[in-house]
Amino acid sequence: SKEEQRKTALQLYRAFVKSNSDFEVNIDAATRKPIRQAIDQFDGHCFDSAKDHIQRLLEPCFLNFISSDIYRTMRSHLD
Repeated sequence: SKEEQRKTALQLYRAFVKSNSDFEVNIDAATRKPIRQAIDQFDGHCFDSAKDHIQRLLEPCFLNFISSDIYRTMRSHLD
């Protein structure tokens, strides 16, 4: 039900998004605040902005990794 989904979203928020949570992800306040508001209104896309923000943070690291010697070595063992 929608209420169960909202409760699950709130649990995820408290664990990963809320400031000083045990497993807080690296997002800024401008991204964090609308997530809480979207959960209260139960928007099924409430975490999209956080996902996009984290993806933007990780992209340069990923690009560096796939051009690294370690990655090429790992790929050669998989082929």
